[in-house]
Amino acid sequence: QKHVDSLTSHDEEQEAVQVSQVSNEMTSTRAYPGNGIYARRMQRRNAPLLALKFILHHQESILYFVFALCLTFGCLLDRSQNNGFYMADAVRGRLMATAWPDILELTELWNFLEVDFIQFVYKSYFPGSDNSTIMGYNYLLNGVRLRQIRVSPSVCSGPSWVNSLVPGQTSLLFCYPKYTHENEDRQSFGFLGGGPWFTYSKGDERASWKGELGQYGGDGFVLDLPTVNISEAKLRIGRHKTRGWLDLQSRALFIDFSLYNPESSLLLRARLLIEFSQFGGLIKSQDFSVYQLQKYGGRDGSIALTLDIFFLVIAVFYLAVELIALVQMKGRYFLVRSSGFLNILIAFICFAIIAIRLESQNQIDSKLYAVKSAPEEEPTLLVDLQNLPYLKQQDDNLVAILFIVIYARLFAYVGDIPG
Repeated sequence: QKHVDSLTSHDEEQEAVQVSQVSNEMTSTRAYPGNGIYARRMQRRNAPLLALKFILHHQESILYFVFALCLTFGCLLDRSQNNGFYMADAVRGRLMATAWPDILELTELWNFLEVDFIQFVYKSYFPGSDNSTIMGYNYLLNGVRLRQIRVSPSVCSGPSWVNSLVPGQTSLLFCYPKYTHENEDRQSFGFLGGGPWFTYSKGDERASWKGELGQYGGDGFVLDLPTVNISEAKLRIGRHKTRGWLDLQSRALFIDFSLYNPESSLLLRARLLIEFSQFGGLIKSQDFSVYQLQKYGGRDGSIALTLDIFFLVIAVFYLAVELIALVQMKGRYFLVRSSGFLNILIAFICFAIIAIRLESQNQIDSKLYAVKSAPEEEPTLLVDLQNLPYLKQQDDNLVAILFIVIYARLFAYVGDIPG
């Protein structure tokens, strides 16, 4: 019994010592290997080293993430898209308030040109506004251009007995076909009272435009209207109407003008298109394209410029890395670094976007310079921006492709990061 009591007392003493040690560890602030305080302190001390190790191990992924952010925020800071939408919507709404939606035949078209369109262009409804403004705030840049495209008539190839069924028809019937580049009529016409009054004019060969009934070039028979002289504009339209400028051979009538909004530094290019169907009737369409004259102006523009430059620098860096790898690895490059093609593609898309934007800005600057340097006796020189919608569409398409390629590559990088 004494032996059992001795063992029990010894066990109780050992248990008391262990409880005392645990209690001391819990209350002590001293850190040494094995206790929780030491582990937490070491974790905080190693956190920067672990973060640095992670950055070095995934530096390419992080750089690519910054790369994608520069593109995203650079596009989001482009406020001209929003302002351009509201400007185009305002001009379109004013046009829809005229007789434009109700034009169905040639007589109604002439009435629209002589009355509603003249009022739309040359009459501002805002007291105190300039005579050369549309809707008070948008300045008309050097006139309006009307351009007609015609087709050559041909002898119809129908059965001869049809002629006898047509009242008053003793000869072969003439057809006025659908417009194609091959059957376009470029001959001068309008010999009534002298003439010829209307001659063919060459335009921008790249300024192709697709309508509902055909693809049209930039050439045609041109009627230019002045900037502010409403009496002269009415006189020219009336004279062309009297001399039969639009007839059975007409297939398309383009009405082009450009507006400048100084508050937003936006240039709006407006185009109205009336197509003449070979079955009769008129088909109307309109397009309003807005361009930012000072893309990098103001605070947001400066930030967008910085992001675009940073984005371009990274793109050039990736291109250089891939080209060096291609030279060093030669044939093995296509097996080992096949994903590097995306980086090369991104760089070339960036270069293409830069080239398109430089060309667009060069066209705008050259046209505006031509207007400023035009002699006083030629006040109707049009700011002809027919090719800009095509360039803008290509720019938008390339930016969309760039977004897809960059984020596809970014998601591939994210998938390679272990959990």
